[in-house]
Amino acid sequence: MEMTTIPKTYFYNFQRHHLKAHILDKVDRQLKLLHEDAKGQELVLEFDARHASARRSLHTTATWINMNTGKVMLTRSEEHENNSESAKSESRCFKNGMGYLLNVCKLEIAEIVHDDCKELSKWLLDTVSCF
Repeated sequence: MEMTTIPKTYFYNFQRHHLKAHILDKVDRQLKLLHEDAKGQELVLEFDARHASARRSLHTTATWINMNTGKVMLTRSEEHENNSESAKSESRCFKNGMGYLLNVCKLEIAEIVHDDCKELSKWLLDTVSCF
């Protein structure tokens, strides 16, 4: 049985317009369930950020993981113009994500484990009491 060849553009357009939307929707639903299940608990979250490359890191992905369940509670990504923006990008992703977890999701975060310098710790000490 011979099948008709599908042009690559059809395949990639299907992925871009349908499959990607389906995956993102599923991720959003799962995160909402995780956040609902976590409400009322004092969470211990681990935060870490990765950069796309050691030589030319123009993309940062930050992740918060629930230390009790091992599940990802949130991710944030950001693109930047040059390597020197990597540390600033990590800080912006952290602040954005923490604001979302505390203000929008209304999660009770008892502790954040992170490997960053003094900037994140200082921001937490200065800001978290305001939430």
